[in-house]
This record gives sequence, structure tokens and C-alpha cells, in this order.
Amino acid sequence: MERYYASNNSYEGAADGGSDTGPPAIFADEAPLESNPKYYDLTIEAADAMTYTLRATPKGIQTGDGRLELDSTGVRRWDSDDDGFEASEDTWNQ
Repeated sequence: MERYYASNNSYEGAADGGSDTGPPAIFADEAPLESNPKYYDLTIEAADAMTYTLRATPKGIQTGDGRLELDSTGVRRWDSDDDGFEASEDTWNQ
């Protein structure tokens, strides 16, 4: 996202088709990158000129482990109970 911003002076349009949300056009849409099976679908949840939020949604054997988010301020969220992000879930630490 930072490379995209450096080239475009904005985070807008980093998703497929120049959109601000959805599958990314600028990085892989699944993780891990180097192996199979893939455990997460990666999406851009929000992007505007100055901010973004990225999400990793578990799939396959990871399903039920909760979604992960990273935003442009560096906040890392883990929806550990998969019921929506709460203030107490602003960390990936267990």
C-alpha cells in the first residue's frame, strides 16, 4: 500500500478495477504467498486518499479462527470470536 501511495499520492484505486474496496490489484489476494494450501483471502476493506484498512479472512482449515485487520495507522485487529471487531480486539497478541 505504501508503494502504491508513493506512486499515486493516494490509497484510492488500489483494489481490482481501480476500486477502493475488494480484492487487491497491487498484491496477492491469498496468503501465504509461497505455499499451498492458502489459509486467508486478502481484501482492501476501505481506502481513501489518506487511509486504508486491509483484511485477512480465514478459509479452509483456518475457518473460524477470526478475521485479521491492519490499518494505515498500524493498528492490528484480531476478531478472535468472529463476531465483529471490538475495542478489546485491537491486537494480534494472544
